[in-house]
Amino acid sequence: MTGLGVVARISIAPVKSLRLTHPAEVWLDIAGARGDRQFYLVDGAGHVFKGKRDARLVQIRAEYADATRTLTLTFPSGERVEGVAEDGPPLAHLVHGQPAEAATVVGPWSEAVSSFVGEPLTLVRREWQTEIGPVDLMCRDDTGEWVAVEVKRVGTIEAVEQLTRYLEFIRRDPAKAGCRGTLAAERLKPQAVALAESRDIRCVAVDLAVLRGEREPDLTLFAA
Repeated sequence: MTGLGVVARISIAPVKSLRLTHPAEVWLDIAGARGDRQFYLVDGAGHVFKGKRDARLVQIRAEYADATRTLTLTFPSGERVEGVAEDGPPLAHLVHGQPAEAATVVGPWSEAVSSFVGEPLTLVRREWQTEIGPVDLMCRDDTGEWVAVEVKRVGTIEAVEQLTRYLEFIRRDPAKAGCRGTLAAERLKPQAVALAESRDIRCVAVDLAVLRGEREPDLTLFAA
């Protein structure tokens, strides 16, 4: 049979913008490769710090063992910074210009990376943990209200059900009782949109490559 592509290897980066790793096996689900870009860096101004701002980040190798929550960073000098990645206080920052919060990661990694690049950076965990699983993003709207955002390649009924369960747990916290839900996906199934609307969950079509910072958004000029 001709015309079929072959996947030779799937690479991930446990910390966004650091060197890719090539695990022997990768768990794939509807959201992509598990463990990919599970952590990222935030600068002192509250913006996501990417490799485009300092290409030296790609010299740092990150490994994360989900079972033991052990995060290891290996620097070009051979220095290894390792420990159990515990969640600390939430850090307010901007993700693609929108207010968001993520759990800071308690441990030696922020200081080590800050020293390497020469400016203060904070390591945060991409997902917001709940008792039944992690929410991709916890954001605030322009009125300060919480919004739970679940990001998928394909928005399905199952994705709506998943976000509904997350919202039930999140709203148990009186401070987040008014939390709303948004399902962001490259492709949205009509049945999923109908179910989401019945539950007051917003659906948004997005370009995941732009959302994840893998490429710049296309610019469109409008004639007068």
